Amino acid sequence: MTGNANFLSSPVDLAVLSAAIANYSAAIADSLDGGRRAVSERNRQREVVVLLLRQLAIYVESVCNNNPSAFASSGFVATTAARVMAQPLSQGIRTIDPGIAGQLTVRLVCNPDAYSYEVRYAPVSVGTVGQWTTRPLSGAKSETFPGLAPGTTYAFQVRPLLKSGFGDWSDSVTRMCI
Repeated sequence: MTGNANFLSSPVDLAVLSAAIANYSAAIADSLDGGRRAVSERNRQREVVVLLLRQLAIYVESVCNNNPSAFASSGFVATTAARVMAQPLSQGIRTIDPGIAGQLTVRLVCNPDAYSYEVRYAPVSVGTVGQWTTRPLSGAKSETFPGLAPGTTYAFQVRPLLKSGFGDWSDSVTRMCI
């Protein structure tokens, strides 16, 4: 921001901010051994840097008067407070996350008309799906599948149990078990 006509009187001296960042970097390096004093000092230095950056951010936001080009010239990056949910992997499976070795956790997309769900999974080898194993899920929106072979890729599908019977299986989603 030095020399920036949009921000002439910064509440934070940039030399002080630069020194605080250097002190924080040094404290990070010193704390790698895990010593209590070093970790405490690292945390203290982090708080100093965060406080200075917050003061600077508040100043920039107030001075730019909702002018995006003035704000962008400060070096800060505009963000939105709105959170966007990640797109599901298929129409029935939101995520598949690794657990401990030999486990995968499947999180389902909620179907408000579903009484329960069925999930099936099978090992995949060179594009060929092996024998399916089916498990019912009553009301659970996520399920952990233990006993899987580490290093093996598995295909997962889900279908809801509706008033009229079972719905269609979702598209297959594959994940390698670690």
